[in-house]
Amino acid sequence: MTDNVFLRSIRLVPEIRRPFLWSSLIAMAGSALRMVGPQLISRGIDEGVLKSNYPYLLEQSFYYFITLVLLYFVASKALLAIGLVGESYVKSIREKLFRHLSSLDINYFEKNKTGVLVARMTSDMQSLNEFAREGASSVITALLTIFGATIAVFLVDVQLAILSFLILPLLGIATKIFRNHADKTYWSIREWIGQVLSSLQEGISGVRIIQAYSDEKTQFDRFKNVNDQHFKANMQSAKNIAIYFPFLEITRVTSIAVVIWFASIRINEGSLSVGELVALLFYLNYFFDPLIQLSFNYDLLRSAGSSMKKVFSILDE
Repeated sequence: MTDNVFLRSIRLVPEIRRPFLWSSLIAMAGSALRMVGPQLISRGIDEGVLKSNYPYLLEQSFYYFITLVLLYFVASKALLAIGLVGESYVKSIREKLFRHLSSLDINYFEKNKTGVLVARMTSDMQSLNEFAREGASSVITALLTIFGATIAVFLVDVQLAILSFLILPLLGIATKIFRNHADKTYWSIREWIGQVLSSLQEGISGVRIIQAYSDEKTQFDRFKNVNDQHFKANMQSAKNIAIYFPFLEITRVTSIAVVIWFASIRINEGSLSVGELVALLFYLNYFFDPLIQLSFNYDLLRSAGSSMKKVFSILDE
């Protein structure tokens, strides 16, 4: 979803701003708790396992268990709060769209196909609903986790943090290319969904006239052409994902391999502990795993963004 669409979407339903802020704060607390775990593991290894101080190891294990329990309750609360905000938002948008459609001049409905308008209220609303139900919490949690993991990596060791993130510019370029292609693809998908529904509606509502003039083949060919275009748009989206996701995984493995290589040298020199390396690897996974999760949810995000553009095109009338 582009920045302009996102900002306008927030302004369109101002009553959700406070609940959204509250749910984000809960999610932020959950991300902060997630960052505590690797530090406890690091201390347990350096001061407990390597020094055979098992009472200290048991103490850190207890703290880690308490952290996990707290994280469970906070994460559950965050998911519920974000889900409630998303569902409330979609409900409000659907009502605003229906109210606006009801107020439009009759000429508007003569110029626009009924199937396309139905798609705005059904398919596009379904797309927003799917993102509100499945994607919104994942996106917010992933972004907060990436932010927290980035800070944590630098707190553990600045030199290794810089080495691990050297590959990020290349990842940024690939992400930019992927986004440019994905934006066009998802817009095309939403557009062709409307055309498919419009062709379907016309074929069903006019079936008596079609049969009376024996025009079934022409109607079928018209529907098949629209359906083929929708299929091609979806396949283009699948190709984009098939190229980008493996590249993201290669980036993660390469970054971790570089860190392990240089960290082993630092451990032999005595300037880095085994526990710090383990914590660093945890934080790098906390950084890259949400990136992959964001990529998997990108189709929901872009589809929701394209749907909001379609909704705005009606609200601007």
